[in-house]
Amino acid sequence: MKILHACKHFYPRVTGVTAHVEHLAREQVRAGHAVAVATWGEAAGEETRQGLSVLRARPGDREGLRRLMADFEPDVLHAHSVWDVSHAAARTARRLGRPYVVTAHGTWHLLAGTLAAGPWWERLRWGLWQRRVLWPRLLRGAGTVIALNAGEEADALAAGVPAGRLVRIPNAVDTDVFFPGEAGGGGEDTFPVLFVGAMEANKGILEVVAAAGLLRKSLPRARWLLCGDGPDLPRARRAAVAAGVGEVAHFLGRVDRSDMPALYRRAGLVVAPSRAEAFSTALLEAMATGLPCVGSRVGGTPEIIDHGGTGLLIPPNDARALADAVRWLAEHPREAGAMGRAGREKAGRRFAWPLVAGRIEQAYRLALAVFLACLLGLAWLGRPAEAARVFPADILAMVDPRTGQAVAGEDGQWREASAVWDGRTVRVAAARGEATAFQLVLVPDPGERLEDIRIIVDLPGGVSSRAYRAWHIWDVPEVAVPLGPDGAPFAIPAASPAERATTSGYAAFATVVELAVPRTAAAGAATGEVRVAWNGGGVALPLALTVLPLDLPRRPSFSLEMNSYGDYQKRLPAGPETFLRIHRLFRRFRATFTLVPYRHDGSPVEDFLVPPLASDGSPDFAAFDAVLSGLFDGTAFDDGEPVDHFVLPFATGWPAAWGTDRAAYARRNIGLRLALARHIRERGWCSTRFQEFHNENPEHGARVPWRLDEPVTALDMAGHDLFAGFNRTAGRVLAGPSPISYRIDISAWQPLRARLRRLAGRQVTDWSVSAEPAYLDREAVAFFRGLGAQWLVAYGELPGFAAGGQSTPWWRFPLLLARFEARGLDGYAQWQVDRWQERDMPDLPREAVPFFYSSASGARDFIWPGTFFGLPGPLPSLRLFALREGLNLLDYLSLACARRPDLAAGLRARLAGLAGADALRAFKTQLASLATGRSGS
Repeated sequence: MKILHACKHFYPRVTGVTAHVEHLAREQVRAGHAVAVATWGEAAGEETRQGLSVLRARPGDREGLRRLMADFEPDVLHAHSVWDVSHAAARTARRLGRPYVVTAHGTWHLLAGTLAAGPWWERLRWGLWQRRVLWPRLLRGAGTVIALNAGEEADALAAGVPAGRLVRIPNAVDTDVFFPGEAGGGGEDTFPVLFVGAMEANKGILEVVAAAGLLRKSLPRARWLLCGDGPDLPRARRAAVAAGVGEVAHFLGRVDRSDMPALYRRAGLVVAPSRAEAFSTALLEAMATGLPCVGSRVGGTPEIIDHGGTGLLIPPNDARALADAVRWLAEHPREAGAMGRAGREKAGRRFAWPLVAGRIEQAYRLALAVFLACLLGLAWLGRPAEAARVFPADILAMVDPRTGQAVAGEDGQWREASAVWDGRTVRVAAARGEATAFQLVLVPDPGERLEDIRIIVDLPGGVSSRAYRAWHIWDVPEVAVPLGPDGAPFAIPAASPAERATTSGYAAFATVVELAVPRTAAAGAATGEVRVAWNGGGVALPLALTVLPLDLPRRPSFSLEMNSYGDYQKRLPAGPETFLRIHRLFRRFRATFTLVPYRHDGSPVEDFLVPPLASDGSPDFAAFDAVLSGLFDGTAFDDGEPVDHFVLPFATGWPAAWGTDRAAYARRNIGLRLALARHIRERGWCSTRFQEFHNENPEHGARVPWRLDEPVTALDMAGHDLFAGFNRTAGRVLAGPSPISYRIDISAWQPLRARLRRLAGRQVTDWSVSAEPAYLDREAVAFFRGLGAQWLVAYGELPGFAAGGQSTPWWRFPLLLARFEARGLDGYAQWQVDRWQERDMPDLPREAVPFFYSSASGARDFIWPGTFFGLPGPLPSLRLFALREGLNLLDYLSLACARRPDLAAGLRARLAGLAGADALRAFKTQLASLATGRSGS
């Protein structure tokens, strides 16, 4: 292939685009392509620069530049901006009948600040004519548009570029040239901070100098290495003198590219506080060198730096935030070293030149195919008719089904590379006993129908797999519908008229592959493949699973309770089978299903939960044991592990009606607790935490004078005094501790401090506190721990799959669990509140209604009925996969802290402050290294 690159500047002028084009061209020459670079130059003509052909025209000679381009006779032209050189490349492409590709490199936004201060006629010319007419026309005419970040992606879509012609490909770095040295950071006496970039205010050089001034006294060992040249260099020098850092701020000027690797290895960290940045080459080179990075939360920088993982993100135009970040890294060398190592790993996995150049070559082939389709009169296709493409993605990343792009706040490069996809192979790591998952996002060609879609996993080592497709609600992938043995294959567009109507216009469809590693698996790598097949086609992707030398705990270190008051019966049939299916489903996701036996009015939810009483008051456990014993001895579950905890069926009206003789009422209650405790002991159910929990409220019809659920008054607490006293008395009669714990849910605990202290210790051991910030904070945790709380959890409602028209990114769920764990809680209890709206939809069965008209409360449920899909029992929400990843992550944290207790506080704080799928995944990798003793940090 003959490839012509068109860029405004090339050597000897050095910019990020210059370096990008040179490296890309050399990779393409190495791959066997004929490559040239067309640019401006003082001396017109052709030259050879280190084996690379460079075509130069005098600045402004557009016709001369187009003539040089045409004489090269390229197969594809690659324009690297939206400036005049790119327009010349587009005109040349049209004249030759060749496709062209555009990478904007941030130039769309580059002059925004300058134009704002310019004459009105310049603002009019650039803002209206160029920005709204010429630039969109340039992008729409391209066979492929390569976006570096989410902003460029949005610009291209707004300009009318078809989503099928738009790809996300990052800048890249030569990891063989930029690599860590044996020692760096300037030793103990100095801490070198490196800035690499144009000396322009837009690049943040003035913020760097201001930060140096702020740290002059608090970090005197800092030495500031400022590399680059530009119009604001004199201003930056004057600012350094004024800030009193003239002696420690070293302006190095323009440094030859061959000397840059050594310069990076002299540094302790690299800062890039740009006010606008498409995709910083300096940050990539720093990461490849193993340095932690500090960058502004603008442009593509958040896609490079994982906050808390490979560096720190700060707001733009904030010298104080930059100074704080630099000081923190200087004062935490272990954490900084871990970030540098994570950055080096990420650079090799996502930003290495062979990978990126291969992606760009695919973009060229896409452009050629689009151009051929146009010649054949099939321009409406937007890209070649391959039937579908399949893109692996992290299970925590979310893709907008309408655009096929990442949702806001997500890693926009999910098509090119992610934590599970290096561009060639799907890569997954898991501990023994861990179940994890990844996505395969299907992007069919417009107008194509895929039928009989199946997903097959071929992997040795006893690893089991499941596959799911996503049913979408409100344009959010939400219900995981199993494929394979448990479910039928599916089609795109869907066979169901209702589903087909709701997914009309979708560009992407999510599927999930789940892998479960047995506890007997040997540590090491296993290779195989994952295939997506459909009627007439398919894709096979290499699959590599690394089994870590870690054993995941059989029970999560952090408890996740799915708390139901029986509402699931509105859309799933009542009875033991459904009850057990729900338990098993949540067990697969490491959560505990808890069905509160009584509703608020005191009526029982399921009869088998309440042992019937003989005339003498003794309970008959036959039905109770027949249904429930498998939960307590583990035989109900594939892993053989008993249920974590279970709510016993105590209520005001059982075993005796409220209002009977007080002494007789007490005897019946105490006797019942004794009978249950002895039965639990006799059956040997010693691994389950049995809880007495009262749910009655007069406002809901219960015949009691108090609120036992969320008590708020002294009278309410008197009710708990009564029943907790029964439990305490029964415990005294038993020989040894009672297996029954008393549990209270509470919200406004502050006014009841004195009454709560009366219940402390052996009388009440288990507390659930509302997760509302008004009730649950550091003071609350300290107070309840001070009461002797053995089991302290938060309760409430995690976010729904959509709110206010915005989807909830899946990575938020692990982050929420991590924040609760960091507060010192033992778990989180999530309400299962099925309040979906009843609507008349004659074309749908009743159980399908929530898929189309789920209320905000119903959207917080994590299970859905399978009957609509011809499947028995409940189906999982895709959010359950994210919650399981959160529980796994907390187990990795627990294992790492056990090995390195000196780092425990810092690790918990870092995890609680992370955001984004990539950051969480990178941190999990670091925890695995710590837990296995492979990291010295």
